[in-house]
Amino acid sequence: MKSYSVQSVLDWLSTKGLLSRRQQAEAFLLTRRNIESLPITIHVLLGIGAFIGSICVVGFLIATKIISYENEVSLLVAGIVSIILALLLYFSMRHQRPLLQSFALQCALMLMIAGKVLFVIGFAKLSKYGIISLQKEWFYSIALLIVTVPIYIIFPLKVDRFISSLALILSILFNTLTLYATNQYFFAYYLLLIISTWFLFTWRKKSLHWTPFTYASTLGLCACAFYLASPFSSHLQNEVVNIFYFNIPLGLALLMLCLSLGSSKYYFMQLSTLAAGIGIVILTLISTPGIILSLGLLVLSYAKHERALFVLASIFLCLFLIHFYYSLPHTLEYKAAILVASGTALLASRMIMKQMKWDSEE
Repeated sequence: MKSYSVQSVLDWLSTKGLLSRRQQAEAFLLTRRNIESLPITIHVLLGIGAFIGSICVVGFLIATKIISYENEVSLLVAGIVSIILALLLYFSMRHQRPLLQSFALQCALMLMIAGKVLFVIGFAKLSKYGIISLQKEWFYSIALLIVTVPIYIIFPLKVDRFISSLALILSILFNTLTLYATNQYFFAYYLLLIISTWFLFTWRKKSLHWTPFTYASTLGLCACAFYLASPFSSHLQNEVVNIFYFNIPLGLALLMLCLSLGSSKYYFMQLSTLAAGIGIVILTLISTPGIILSLGLLVLSYAKHERALFVLASIFLCLFLIHFYYSLPHTLEYKAAILVASGTALLASRMIMKQMKWDSEE
């Protein structure tokens, strides 16, 4: 992949007639360049520290008998108070000096996580009153939905948005896997995750506020792929929907993704696009959901220039490829021949791409 300067990219977009407001684009890029963004490792450490701190807060409240685990009212009240304190602390200290702002940010995140945990546990205990005829596990999901949606809008911390969204997605996934005897509900939720993830990545006017939810949906899809590759997929539920049908929506999403990323109006009529489409169809027929998902994430990481997504996709692709070859019901010699043939096919494909100049930038 060639490297271009920002100025040359803006010139190319203006020449193609794809950039009607160049001054606004230049101003946006200048403001984004001056924003000090924290590395992803800092976000991870921030989330780990806040999680440990929230456990200490909850443990302190229970040890001092301010709240009782058996009293759902005290849990709900303590959770709401903790969330309100987190919001007040964040909005009152966000414009202070860097050291004070960092300390307030950590404390606000700690109180927010502790408040959400207390609220979810307290809300789930309401299931014993039979107000709604649902299993207790669904009360956890409803509580997560209640504390995730409004706070996602008013509390603009990426770590909290990501953790809350991922917890909600995994909670619903757990319910669809464990509460039902067949995999129909899991397949429906799987389709919903594919559609939402595809839409979020291809939505051109999406703001940066959607990034945490986008990555949470991506990890939710990865969790689905891991489940399908695990031995639990054949023992936990009755297989009403065959595992092959889980490949089809991912293959369609990957094909639509390649078409949506095209640079010209007649991109779908080009020979390279037809070859890619045939390859995707063949991959859908013989591969596994994890491999197709990983390839889709690699395409997205290249198109969106997101290094974190590239690292995530590369790791998952290696894991799913290893699982795929080890799960083949063949001898070791036959598997070795498949590996050699696959590598030869990939090298030949690369030579064809170079010869036809399909990898060159327009």
